[in-house]
Amino acid sequence: MYSILDVAKLAKVSKSTVSRVLSGDSYGVSDKTKAKVEKAAKELGYVKNSLASSLRTNKTKTILLIIPDITNNFWAEVARGAQDFLEKHDYSLIMVNTDWKSDKYNKYLELALSKGVDGILINSSTSLTSKLNNIDLPIVLLGNAYLESHFPRVGSNTLEGFNEALEFLYKNGHTKIGVVASHTDTVGGKSHQNKLSIYHTFLENHSIRFNKNYYFSVGYSMEGGKELATLISKMENPPTAIIAGNDLIAVGLINECRELNIKVPDDLSIIGIDDIPISSIIHPSLTTIAKPKRDVGEKAAEIIIKVIEGQPVNKNYKLPVNLVIRDTVKKINGDLK
Repeated sequence: MYSILDVAKLAKVSKSTVSRVLSGDSYGVSDKTKAKVEKAAKELGYVKNSLASSLRTNKTKTILLIIPDITNNFWAEVARGAQDFLEKHDYSLIMVNTDWKSDKYNKYLELALSKGVDGILINSSTSLTSKLNNIDLPIVLLGNAYLESHFPRVGSNTLEGFNEALEFLYKNGHTKIGVVASHTDTVGGKSHQNKLSIYHTFLENHSIRFNKNYYFSVGYSMEGGKELATLISKMENPPTAIIAGNDLIAVGLINECRELNIKVPDDLSIIGIDDIPISSIIHPSLTTIAKPKRDVGEKAAEIIIKVIEGQPVNKNYKLPVNLVIRDTVKKINGDLK
């Protein structure tokens, strides 16, 4: 295996110059010299000794990504956006899945501290707030607008999209609108309150009576959607439309409605959140609030590198969303308020 010294001899430059070029810190090195070093390294098949480098710099060039559900394509695309950006900047990504379970969150946070990663990208929960605040590592939150924390966060303007979806349903004659709360929020959580607040404001603006039975809490999965369909099928006065907590719930809901002989959208209009690939494939195709998933991952990766390097960053990035209209919303004559 060739060393930096071998590269330096072939390129006819100093060992320190080679070290600077190969570490990505080539400030002051001419483009011509940089090209010579890179050519020599390629000819020799030089492989950087990351372990030795980390011992010298106290940096591993590794970021830990902690997400709740890798089976949800939303998180898979966020991860891809983060990985692609990090790789361009000579960082590696380790991804772990928590299944929304607090014991797994704790396990992986302890792993991050013991293995010496340089930073953490995480979609967290309220129960971990104090633990995150006590971790001496750069951290960027993914979403988590409800968490009280000093860490920068990157997410989508979901609440704006939620309000747009409510108004879209109203314009199509719906006043009996159900919504799904996040199963990870506490009743007093800020996200829960914000969604309720927007929902109540919408109802008040259109003089619609609030029906507590139209606010549902199910798991953020297709099984949760199946459960939701069962709940709706047993209601004496069911909603004519519902905004699901994410697309997986919506897809599970559509599938189970078919089994329960609830016609979508004739009997029940449905709007999802995320715009994962299956949304456009399922029949009927799902109207949904599209989020910029890869952009979220890419922006979070960019910020974590800046934090590691001591650069200033904004604390709250909200990327825009848009309502993608497909086939699961039907225009009706309207309902009694």
